[in-house]
Amino acid sequence: DNPTLTFVNGVNILTWIVTDSASNTSTVTQAITVNDNEDPVLTVPIDIISTNCNVDIGVASATDNCGGLIPTNNAPAIFGLGITPVIWTVTDASGNTVSATQLVTVSDTIAPINNAPADVTVNTDLNLCTASGVVLGVPITGDNCTVAVVTNNAPVNFQIGTTTVTWSVTDSASNTTLSNQLVTVNDNQSPTITPPPDLVSNSCTIVLGNPTITDNCSFTFTNDAPVSFSTGTTTVTWTASDTYGNTVTATQLVTFNDTTDPSIIIRSEEHNV
Repeated sequence: DNPTLTFVNGVNILTWIVTDSASNTSTVTQAITVNDNEDPVLTVPIDIISTNCNVDIGVASATDNCGGLIPTNNAPAIFGLGITPVIWTVTDASGNTVSATQLVTVSDTIAPINNAPADVTVNTDLNLCTASGVVLGVPITGDNCTVAVVTNNAPVNFQIGTTTVTWSVTDSASNTTLSNQLVTVNDNQSPTITPPPDLVSNSCTIVLGNPTITDNCSFTFTNDAPVSFSTGTTTVTWTASDTYGNTVTATQLVTFNDTTDPSIIIRSEEHNV
């Protein structure tokens, strides 16, 4: 017997040698098979409750009678909302396997990031009082889990002035944040004006007529005609202005020639003596 012998897992060959007093020797071998039926001992991290879908689940450890082991797990890269069982498993060289479960609970109460695009200033479309096809850009978004929906309430056509566009960002847990972007539409298109035709008149009563005016929005017009025209040529300036301060002018020449002689009536008077 030799109590100091150590046998490894598997088949071990032990050689026996017998020698008598005359130095005669006999040798025989013995196969000793060691089977490992002892399971590893697996210790998993504690259960986790997190508000973040990127979860550090920790590291499991394992010991075994036949050497150290490294556990594996089936954890996803990103955890979904709710409870996810993480199965840790370890197997030793003899195929003895043990597993244990770690519970990871994700409860997302954190609102997503929502930074609206920069404010935008544009001009009206040609010959229209609105602006279409406005490029708004996109908001800067982010979330501790997943951004699910990004929307805004922008109209198809923007009216002149400033419109507030509200951006809404919702994550997979229905947490929502709002941000605002200002869209300013300017009318930089002046009216067009065609004055009435020039006039030549010998009448003190002169009708100037009306100009022809067009504009992409609304407009008003005025002129600087005098109440009565002097003999000769007077320049009448017509001015058209739209609602947003764009102005255009045109002139009309009015020539007044007084060719009518004055008339005189002499009354006859009778005197009785």
